[in-house]
Amino acid sequence: MVKKTVGWQFTVYLSDDYAIRVKHDYSQARKRISGYLQKKGRSAEEIDKETRQTLANIDLSWDIIKNSNCPPELIANIKQLDEKRFRQDLAINLPTKIKPLLEKQQYKSIERILNDFVEANLTLWRHGIYESTYKLDSYGYIDNIMALIDPFELCNDIDFIREQLKAPDWRRICQRYRYPARLENYIEQVAKKCLSLVNFEKIWETKKDFRLVKGGLI
Repeated sequence: MVKKTVGWQFTVYLSDDYAIRVKHDYSQARKRISGYLQKKGRSAEEIDKETRQTLANIDLSWDIIKNSNCPPELIANIKQLDEKRFRQDLAINLPTKIKPLLEKQQYKSIERILNDFVEANLTLWRHGIYESTYKLDSYGYIDNIMALIDPFELCNDIDFIREQLKAPDWRRICQRYRYPARLENYIEQVAKKCLSLVNFEKIWETKKDFRLVKGGLI
């Protein structure tokens, strides 16, 4: 059975073991974006600008991926089928993975998932991939491997990245899903230590060597 989800950039069709992303044209993307931004009082010009940027992010991100040597399994073995379609392995996204654990108050298991999330981002940095949203929905497990499953919000603007990492609000990663304060505090602690500007500069400086740092989190 094929399921469908619709976002700003793509309509995604989910089958039993793979997903197909179909890129939106301008009118499709603008319709989705305007439905959200109009509620925030944004003007038509601002919506047009956001739509253009949202679609441009797809092309930029794909160029970044092609110019990296990121192991395919870390980005769900994504492949471009044609001008509009991408195929990738099906994953269990992190909010779906976390939900039953949260219902059972298995916080230590959730903390291990958040550790994997942080480690995944460090590994992506080492391969020249910087994902700018840090949304848990954008990551998932394929078997036991954490993968970036929505790799179309990538950034290679070093000034932007440095500014983002100067004073990040890491608690928002869990606030977005209304997770308990315990998890907000946990992700803030771990991300502040590991996903720091200092670590980014150190990793990005040597990323062309593509050497994985052993021993877990920095």
